[in-house]
Amino acid sequence: MAFFQREADPGNCRTASCVLKKIPGPAGHTFPSPSLLIMTLKHFIISFFILLNLVLGYLFQQATDYRCFMELMIVAATGLVFWLAASGWTARTASRWKPMGPFGHFAIQMGIGLSAGVLNMLISSGILFLMVIGSADCADTVFGFLNGTFTNNLTVHLLCYCSLVFVDTKPVADSDTAVPPDVPPPILLTSGNKTYPCTWQNISYIETSNNCIILHTDNGNFVLYQSMKSFLAAYEDTAIRRVHRSFAVNMEQVAYFEKNKNGDGWLTLHNGTRVKFSRSYCGEFM
Repeated sequence: MAFFQREADPGNCRTASCVLKKIPGPAGHTFPSPSLLIMTLKHFIISFFILLNLVLGYLFQQATDYRCFMELMIVAATGLVFWLAASGWTARTASRWKPMGPFGHFAIQMGIGLSAGVLNMLISSGILFLMVIGSADCADTVFGFLNGTFTNNLTVHLLCYCSLVFVDTKPVADSDTAVPPDVPPPILLTSGNKTYPCTWQNISYIETSNNCIILHTDNGNFVLYQSMKSFLAAYEDTAIRRVHRSFAVNMEQVAYFEKNKNGDGWLTLHNGTRVKFSRSYCGEFM
């Protein structure tokens, strides 16, 4: 963690002209993001079930007294690629398909899992058939794969899908080791001999002025020689939103909206300040 200090230019003015200076702060800890942890767990689950499918396929070949390692490799490769590509939409399917009653939700999830497994099987079967077509030795292998091992492979794919959905829907437990939100550290704003620690919650709104921006805070106005775009990029995880080409507002400070017929309008803050907003930026804060 580090603080950012704004140093005022010489002169007696209420608004401090500031330049960015980074000063050391207390050492912090780096935590992996929740999305990274979930993605790592998904990759582990996919790898486990692909390996399980590979072992079951090999045991089935041993039991039927034929061996085709090409079949095993194709099934494993297509399964790996398929589930890595599909792991992104399991969260969406789990959240959107929620009918009344737990049984209906369970039935729909099983249907989606079976459909995904069948699609995976058809893809791997098609690739295997195209690669061994014309080979009499492998023709029986293809048909054996389509009939004999279909149930085993489909069961493994269904279990893989259910495990991925479980990871996406399982809530993260609150604990002392929870990952902290990615919030910018406080900044130190100086005006004359006074220094004000300022968090984003203390900012009412921001306006652009030539090659700088003006922070309107609880402790006054402070000029920063920084672009609006770069400042908002550092505060994208907060409630500060751009509402106009020249203005950005802390949405927690907004009391109400007033919209004109053309779609533009005004935001009235809790302190009574009115800030213009543009209809082209409504998607940013509405």
